This record gives sequence, C-alpha cells and structure tokens, in this order.
Amino acid sequence: MNNEDTLINYVVEICNKNSLGKVWSCKRQNIGFNRAVYNINNMYIIKICINSEKELGIINEIQYYIDNPNYFNPKLITYDTSKETIPYIYTIEEKISGNNLFNVWGSLNESQREHCLNKLVQILKKIHKPTEQKNEAIANMLLKYDEYLNSIKLSKIISSDKIYYLSELRNIFASYFENASFGFTHGDIHFNNIIYSDDGLKLIDFECCGIAPLDKDFDSINRMVRNPNNLIKKGLQSPVNPKDYDKIMYYLVQYYPEVCQVENFENRLLVYDCINSLKWLNAYPEHKLYHDILFTESKKLIK
Repeated sequence: MNNEDTLINYVVEICNKNSLGKVWSCKRQNIGFNRAVYNINNMYIIKICINSEKELGIINEIQYYIDNPNYFNPKLITYDTSKETIPYIYTIEEKISGNNLFNVWGSLNESQREHCLNKLVQILKKIHKPTEQKNEAIANMLLKYDEYLNSIKLSKIISSDKIYYLSELRNIFASYFENASFGFTHGDIHFNNIIYSDDGLKLIDFECCGIAPLDKDFDSINRMVRNPNNLIKKGLQSPVNPKDYDKIMYYLVQYYPEVCQVENFENRLLVYDCINSLKWLNAYPEHKLYHDILFTESKKLIK
C-alpha cells in the first residue's frame, strides 16, 4: 500500500468517525508537504497535517476559526488534535463553492479586479484588530531572522563578509517600524489562499495568523506579484500572464491608505523580503533572487 492509499484509508476513517455519510467522491486538492487536503462529496474539506513541524500552526488556525466565525472564513465543522483516530491532526471544514483567485484572475476585466481587491481590503480591515504588542511583535520577527542567520552560519554557504553584512543589516530593521500599526493578521495572503465564490471572497489557511505589523499581510502578495507562477499549485493551474498582476499593489495601497500609505511602507516590505529570502537561502543557496534581495536590494535600507 502506497502513501496515498494510506491517506485515503485515513480519510474514510475520519468520515466514519464523524458521521459524514458514504464517501462517493474523494478528490485530492493539493500537492504539498504539510497538509493533505481532500474534497469529500463536494461538501466537506478534510485537511490532514502530515508534517509534525506544522502542527502548532494548525492548532493556531483551529483556535482562530473557533474565535472568529466570520462570513469570509470557511466554517470549521470539527477537528481532532488527539491523533487517536489517525496518527495525525486533522480538521473538517465546509466546502466553499468557488475557485482560488489564481484560477479566475486572468478572466476578470480591470474593473472586476479592482473591485475584488477593494473587497479583500475590507476583509483585512475586519481581521486587523489593533494591539499594543508592538515590541513583542518586532522581537519575534527579529528572532526569526536570527534563527535563519544562525542556520546560514552553520551551513557555511556564504562568506564571513556576507555574514557580517547580514548581521549589521539586522540591526537597522527595528527603526523602520516606528510608525507602523500592529495588530492581528492573516499572515499568508496570496491568491492560493483567497477563494473567489458566489458569496464573495473567502480567505483560507489561517495557520500563520497572529500579532504582527498590519502591513505584513502585504508581504506574500507583494512577492506573488513579482512572480505569480512561483505560487501556482502544481497540477491546478497553467502558467499565468504576469502583466495581469501589475496593478495589484497599486490598488491595495489606494484602498488601504491607513496602512499602506504610512512612512516606510516600502522599506518594511523590503525587510519582510529580506527575512523570507534568508529563510530560504539555506535550502536554495544558489538562488539568484535571494542573493539579489539580501546583498543588493537591501542596501536601500542603509541610510
């Protein structure tokens, strides 16, 4: 029995355990390393966390759904963190009728795209509950940077001069957050996590939600705009036309001025880009984009 057969058996056990009825349709929805996602009878979505390192994120998402039963979230039907039914944490959500935004974006005209991004901003404003935990949020962000930098040091994939530069770069990050607003954020906004439905936009995958600078929610979408094909889920979508994504950030800035038209917004996006690039540099040490961001683009942050 291969791994997929095993997962299908787990899905059947989950359905039986939770009285979901006879399984007449079971379709794998994703190809990934963290969660196996199945569409059951076009009524339920079962998500099985197959990466133990991501379990805290799933528990985080479960708590968000419990605390925030919003119209723009999928309905959480049930969940199990005990690993008693199957050896993994799993959730069952309602099946949202619609498609991820990648799959429809190319068919929308400019007016529809602008309207869609305006609706996204209205949803983000509902998610973005303000907080005074500014220092804690900055400290957590820098802690991640330190973690990634230490991994780079241990792997010895770049020179000591570049390590020193990255250490100095880290010391100036906090200065760019003096005027930023902080609050609760989704944490991973891009078109894979936005569902275009008859009932309006829906957001999924809240496993990265938490306290952060509010403009951190524009980090993933900003990187998506740079190269949307990098985020297309394998097997779900043919390559897109990057020109269709050119005005996305422009519209978001216009509709969310209280966050996106604040001093150092662009610099903060670059800070997030640096942290993300450092995270992935250890896995892809030859990737040119990460080197360009960390050692060329980052110089814009040094005054």
